[in-house]
Amino acid sequence: MTTEYHQFSLKNYLSCEFLTDSVIQDLKSNAKFLSIGVGLGTYEDHLINTLKIPQSSIYCVDNNLDKKWQGPYGFQFDITGNWPTFITRFDYILFGQVIGVSVNRGRPVSSDKMVAHATHVIKQAKNILKQKGKIFIYDTTLPAAIIDLDTILAQQLYNHIAKTLGGTITRTEHFGSVVEISFD
Repeated sequence: MTTEYHQFSLKNYLSCEFLTDSVIQDLKSNAKFLSIGVGLGTYEDHLINTLKIPQSSIYCVDNNLDKKWQGPYGFQFDITGNWPTFITRFDYILFGQVIGVSVNRGRPVSSDKMVAHATHVIKQAKNILKQKGKIFIYDTTLPAAIIDLDTILAQQLYNHIAKTLGGTITRTEHFGSVVEISFD
């Protein structure tokens, strides 16, 4: 992962409005949220300290997990490889600015390689998602991570992945940098 990942601001995440009032209420009622690519955890701090979501509802993953997230709710691993076995199943999973920068250490790749990479990580997430769970993706790094961007756009990439994995795109904005995939 690149250190630039840590630079994405809380304002950017909040502008996506992933967490509707009903999602926030679910999380306050013990629904489980996995945030992948937490960086320093600014967004997760906001969920806990501002929205008053219990820390026991929020789990964090990063390749270089910050010390404050280490413990029973934190996992450190490279999402490009095999994922560990999770005992917990999650209602919501957020990929925050991580899919584009995690392939090839942030260096641009072909659209075919990006499709394979994104399909792998989203399939791994689907495997730990509860029935009727949702995957949220906020990733503005994709355009810079694909060499032949004219071949596939982010929105097309996620439509293909959702269809392949049996999911439904329930929201896509900003040319595919903000995506919600539901699995029933």
